[in-house]
Amino acid sequence: MILNKVASDRHESLLREALDSAGVPVLGVLRRVAQVDTPSRHLGLVPVAERRGEAVEAVAAMAAQVERGCDLEGLLGLARGAGVMSVAAWDAAEVLDASSSNSPGGGTPGRVEKPMVAVAGGSAFTFSYAEHAELLAAAGAEVVPFDPLRDEQLPDGTRGLVIGGGFPEVYAAELSGNEPLRKAVAALAGSGAPVAAECAGLLYLCRELDGLPMCGVLDVSARMSERLTLGYRDAVAVSDSVLAPAGTRMRAHEFHRTVVEPGSGTAPAWGVRTPYGGSKVSYSRACTRVICTRTGQHSPVSPVGSWRGAGRHEQQQVDRSRGRSRRSGAGDRQGRQRSARGRRGRRTRHGHG
Repeated sequence: MILNKVASDRHESLLREALDSAGVPVLGVLRRVAQVDTPSRHLGLVPVAERRGEAVEAVAAMAAQVERGCDLEGLLGLARGAGVMSVAAWDAAEVLDASSSNSPGGGTPGRVEKPMVAVAGGSAFTFSYAEHAELLAAAGAEVVPFDPLRDEQLPDGTRGLVIGGGFPEVYAAELSGNEPLRKAVAALAGSGAPVAAECAGLLYLCRELDGLPMCGVLDVSARMSERLTLGYRDAVAVSDSVLAPAGTRMRAHEFHRTVVEPGSGTAPAWGVRTPYGGSKVSYSRACTRVICTRTGQHSPVSPVGSWRGAGRHEQQQVDRSRGRSRRSGAGDRQGRQRSARGRRGRRTRHGHG
């Protein structure tokens, strides 16, 4: 047993006495020290990405405290006596079907063999699962991070976009001020490329957040509220999307203090079972290429469809460019008009979770 946040010598004595009577050895005592505290705010602890210098100092202070207050030799002895783990390390490649590690389409001429999927990061988007990037890479995608606070363009060659959770409300002014990137994200979504956004990513794709312009991919207004929404959710895909075919079931976690208006769309992506009486609600709107949710989904299948969609989108772009090279004059104008009508139709089906 290691005693943590011990307030005084008297406190330590009482704890040792109680544990001794229970036959539990004490291998260390860590006192309350403000230097190792982690600050918190409306949704919990402040992420390390927002306080790197202070975090490094706190870790150094923790290390010094452990060295002073713990029986390191005793702890190492316990560790050496532990049994060998019988479970193999998680491997993204083993999770995927063997066919998904091959180039999509069987090497169709003109197809990009490793479609690039841009993944949002930086201080505004710190909530993500490492497995998502590992699965995308194992499936054949080139995963490239970008920072919406600093980068004015998406990585060159981006064919798909993943935006996870974070604190866009804290950085709303900076995100809104980066107009070139907002336009680039909207243009990528408008081109038909697959876009997957959850939690904070949904807010970033909205028309506005707390009155400040965002990407405008979704005709939705978002704002902060005092009400905390928290809990696990059972979701089922009610329509096909780049993430999952209709009927796919997932477990997800909802944790936010935001309101989005309107709250649902005409083409819901997910039906979600809430803990309030077991009712089902239409929870997110999606078109065939853009899907957004209010929940965080930790699922080995959730990001893989996006890169497959990126590969299909690349081939569609090549096919369209070949077709355009054979047309001219009125035929070319008609093609552009049909394309514009298609984009308008897709926008009416965009939505959020």
